[in-house]
Formats: sequence, C-alpha cells, structure tokens
Amino acid sequence: MLEALKKYAEFRGRSTRKEYWLFMLLCLLVGIGIEALAWIVGLSMGIPRYNIENLSTVLELICNLILFIPSIALGFRRLHDFDASGWWAIVIFAFWIAGLVSYSLGSALLTAFLWIILIIAWIAIGLVHGTEGPNRYGDDPKMG
Repeated sequence: MLEALKKYAEFRGRSTRKEYWLFMLLCLLVGIGIEALAWIVGLSMGIPRYNIENLSTVLELICNLILFIPSIALGFRRLHDFDASGWWAIVIFAFWIAGLVSYSLGSALLTAFLWIILIIAWIAIGLVHGTEGPNRYGDDPKMG
C-alpha cells in the first residue's frame, strides 16, 4: 500500500494496477480518517459546525499537497505500464484543476462533466492491463 510513497518522486519506470489501486485506497482511507478526526475533535471541544468543516478542509488540503507529487508520479508510472506517455497525467491534472475552478465559479454542470471525465480516466488507468514483458519505459513490474 505504501509502495507509491516509497517511490515518492520517481517518474520513470512502471507501476502495476495493484500498486495504483492500493494507493487510491490509501488516499481514500486517509481522507476519511482526516474527516472523522476533525469531527471527533471538533464536536468534543464544542467547536461550531462551520469551523469543523473549515478545519477538515485545511487538513485535507495539507494531505493533498503531501500526496500531490506521489500521485502524479504514480500516474506517470501507471501510464508507462501500458506504454502510454506519462505526460497524459498532466492532462488529467489539468482537468482536475478545471473542475476545481468551475466549482469555485458555481458552474455545477461543467463541474459535473469534468469530474465524470476524471473518474472515467482514473478508473481506466487502473483497469488497463500493462504491457507484458519490457516496453520502452522499462521491465514488466510483475516479472521482478
């Protein structure tokens, strides 16, 4: 589950679907944990609801900043596994930024459209089988 963090800023090579999905699971569990921790601490201290939401947002932002580089690096390696350019990860990141901007501007329809594209891309990257044997990005990670 921590393999992607061990390769924190490693953009070369290949990563398996297992490594990708375990990292996604880690991110989900960390996000749920942060949210739960903020609410447990906030409610036990009598902090108003809107302040708890602000606290969880700040904590999640910090977590996202910490996980940003390993997420992009894993995206590169996962794309490399099925012989695609890692630079597509930057295109996907641009859709994520566009989704955040459209959300902040109050465009619900555009935000939904962009997030649907992102979800499809994330799932596709995780489901596509890697190239068997070596490819131009390195040896098959399942072979050794």
